Amino acid sequence: MSTSRNSRSTGEMISTFAFAGMAAKLTYNALEWDGGLLAHTALWLSAIACFLGALRFPLQAIKDRRRR
Repeated sequence: MSTSRNSRSTGEMISTFAFAGMAAKLTYNALEWDGGLLAHTALWLSAIACFLGALRFPLQAIKDRRRR
């Protein structure tokens, strides 16, 4: 199975939008957070992880190009 596909399945696109949406929501929550530092840090880390999840295909393409 080749890892360099140009088209993505519907499920892959839905999960990408879900990751992007959650990254936006968690970023908003982190910006508005008035609670403790630990929860604030967890919100930011979760937002970053979701953002990276939304970028997983472009990040993989960059990694593949650097490998060649």
